[in-house]
Amino acid sequence: MSHTARYLLMTVSLLACNSLAWAEEPLCPHMSQHERVLREGERMADELPSQSRSSIHEVLVPQFEPLREGRQGTWTSVDDARPLQRVMSLKERMSFLDGVLTSFRITTSTIPTLQTNARYFEEVGFFAEAARIYSRILSWRKENTPGEKGEIAIVERAASRSDTCKRAQEAAESDKKHSLELYEKAATLIELDPDLETHSKIALLEPIQKNLQGMCRVDEQVHAFSKTTSLLNAYKRQLQCLRMAERIDHTASRLERGEAHSEAEKLYQESFAIKASNLGQDHPLTLLEYRDLARMRNAQGDMAGAIKLYEEAIVRFKKLPQPVPEYASVLESYADMLNRNGNVKEAEQVYEEARRIHKLMRK
Repeated sequence: MSHTARYLLMTVSLLACNSLAWAEEPLCPHMSQHERVLREGERMADELPSQSRSSIHEVLVPQFEPLREGRQGTWTSVDDARPLQRVMSLKERMSFLDGVLTSFRITTSTIPTLQTNARYFEEVGFFAEAARIYSRILSWRKENTPGEKGEIAIVERAASRSDTCKRAQEAAESDKKHSLELYEKAATLIELDPDLETHSKIALLEPIQKNLQGMCRVDEQVHAFSKTTSLLNAYKRQLQCLRMAERIDHTASRLERGEAHSEAEKLYQESFAIKASNLGQDHPLTLLEYRDLARMRNAQGDMAGAIKLYEEAIVRFKKLPQPVPEYASVLESYADMLNRNGNVKEAEQVYEEARRIHKLMRK
C-alpha cells in the first residue's frame, strides 16, 4: 500500500476511533478518598491569609509530570484530545519518512529526532514505518557506537516491539491466529520494557487494542485482546492516580508556603501512599516523597523524626541498581537541614555524597 493510501486510511481511523480506549477511563478504587483529602487541603490553603501565602519563599516540591520528556529524550507522546493535529503531524512525518529511509544522515545528534518519529509512527499504528526507522538506527548504533550497550539495548527493544506489531498487522488477513499471538507478544514486550514510562505504555498499547478490536467479534474471548485491555486499564488507572498525587503535592506546597506544616504533612503522606501503591515502595519518585515528609517533621520541631526519614530514604536509594537524580535531591535537602541547624561538618559530608552522585550520573 502506498504512503498516500496508508495516510488516508489512518486519517479516517484516527478521526473515528481516536478516543475509543479512553471512553470509559477506569477509576482508582481509592479515588474518592484521594479527592476528599485534596479538597480539604485546597479549602485550608484557600483560607490562609494572602500575605502569609505570598511572603514565604517558593518551596520546591517534586512534580509528577506524565508528559515530560523521557530519560533518553527520544520520544514524544501523542495527544489524543487533538486528532486533527495528529493527522496533520502524521502527514508531515510521512513526508519526512521518505528522506529518513533514503538520504537522511544519521549522527549522534540526529538520532533523537529519528527515534521521536519512529515512536510517533508506533503510536498511530504505522508499525512497518517505525520498524524501518528503528532498524536503520540500530544498524548505525552497532557500527558506530558499539560501546554504548545501554543505548543499543533500548533501540533493540523498540525494534523488536515494532517489528512484532508489523508482522501481526501483516498476518491479520491471512492468519488471524498467528496475528493474535504476535499482538499478545508485543503487549508483553511493552509491559516488560524497563525504559517505558506509564503513559508511553498506554500510547503504544492503544493502537494494538484498536487493531484487535477490529479483528475480534464481541462474542469472542480472545486472550490477546483481554491481556492488552487489562494492561491498558491498569496503566490508565495508575496514571490517573499519579496525576492525583501531583495535584495533592501542589496543594501541600501551598500549605507549606503558608506555614501550615501539619496540614501539608497530611497531604504529603497521602501522595506518598499513592506513589507507593502505584510505583512501588522503592521507586525514585516514591522515595523522593521522604524529603517532603522530613521537611515537615523538621518544620514542626521534630528534627530527630526528620533525620530518621532522611536516613530511611538514603538506605533505600543505596539499594537501587544505579544512582538517580532523586537521590541527590534528597541528600541536598538533608544537608540543608543539617546546615541550618548548626551541624556544619555532618552537612558537608552529605553535600559531598550528593556531589558524588551528580558526577556518577554525568558519566
